Amino acid sequence: MDNKIFDFINKTYFMQDNLPIFEDFIEPKLIKVEEGFAEVSVEVKESHLNLHRITHGGVLSTLADITMGTACIAYGKSIVTAEMSMSFIRGANAGQVITAKAKVDNNGNNLMRTSCNIYDDNGKLLLSAIGSFFVLGELEF
Repeated sequence: MDNKIFDFINKTYFMQDNLPIFEDFIEPKLIKVEEGFAEVSVEVKESHLNLHRITHGGVLSTLADITMGTACIAYGKSIVTAEMSMSFIRGANAGQVITAKAKVDNNGNNLMRTSCNIYDDNGKLLLSAIGSFFVLGELEF
């Protein structure tokens, strides 16, 4: 995939000064994007932890949603989340960098199906997810 698509997605969805509140809160970083694939990371902060002092499920869910959506957008499609299912396996601690890797399993015209795994910086699986994304239309890079 050419740098034009990475630059467009990074600037439009990750580097804005006015990111939506929760995306601004978790501070996702785009690592890699290819047609139908995305990799996004987050450095876990104290404010990302739950009462058990591990990563809050909302942070993991949001990271999975962002990463699966980015994999869809890499096909040049404008999308919104239709459905997601999460399997929480373990949490990460403050100071760790967690990385989500998502791929498009079915690139439909109206609905796209995706899958995502999130790992800690030791390569341990934290979350496994699947999602469906409704296609609103086409994007121009």
